[in-house]
Parts: sequence; C-alpha cells; structure tokens
Amino acid sequence: MLQPSRNFFKDLSICVSGSSFDFFMKLKTIVEYFGGTFQGDFYRYQTTHLLAYNLDSEKCKQAIKWNITIIHPWWIFQCLEQHQIISVSNFKLSGPLHTSFICYLEEHALLYYNTCLNAQKSIAVDDEMVSEVSH
Repeated sequence: MLQPSRNFFKDLSICVSGSSFDFFMKLKTIVEYFGGTFQGDFYRYQTTHLLAYNLDSEKCKQAIKWNITIIHPWWIFQCLEQHQIISVSNFKLSGPLHTSFICYLEEHALLYYNTCLNAQKSIAVDDEMVSEVSH
C-alpha cells in the first residue's frame, strides 16, 4: 500500500455521522495520522467534510442547512489511494449505504489503520534511537 505524505489532510476538518465506534476510531487515527483534524462534534465554521452512512442523522440535517459537504466515507480511501484530495462530486451521499458495503469500508479502514499504527511505532522507535544517540 503506497503512503501519501504525512500532511495529506492538513487543511481538512472531518466529522463522521452514523458509523460504529470502532470505524469512528479507525477513521480518527487515519485522518489525524495524515495531518487532518477529526471532530467528534460537528461545527458550522470548522467542519469541512461530513462523512455519513445515511442522510437521516441530525448531523446530516444540520449539514444540509449549513451547506456543508456530506460525502460517502469511501472518499477518504480514494484520496489516499490517489495521493491527492480528489473532488467530492462523485462521493456525495444520496441515500443509505448498503450493509455489505459498510462491512467492506470497515475492512478497508482496518488496513489503513494498521499501516498508521505500524508507522507510528516505527517513528517512536526512531525517536528513541535519536534520543539515545544524542545523550
């Protein structure tokens, strides 16, 4: 799996609606690892993207009122695959996601999540080695 730069999502402030806690935590790790801000709460003037499973949640209703982009969670992974922030036009949510696709999303999230954790461990080990050498 190819890795985009660490600050890939630096200008994004992402919130999620309707996901499981496990998927939420994996996305949080992925977004923050790649430099973005991940919000548990939804803020009108801070949130740039709302990732959602369906349009029925209160967050989605508010996002529609505030004209904030509501997109399919798959967008995150496509950005990572293509090493760039891609247009949201093909990822705008128009209805609920099928259960089988939600399972697929969660499996894909696990791959990136594990990659991020392994990279963080590697960075921590490198930092420890630098610290020991400098003493």
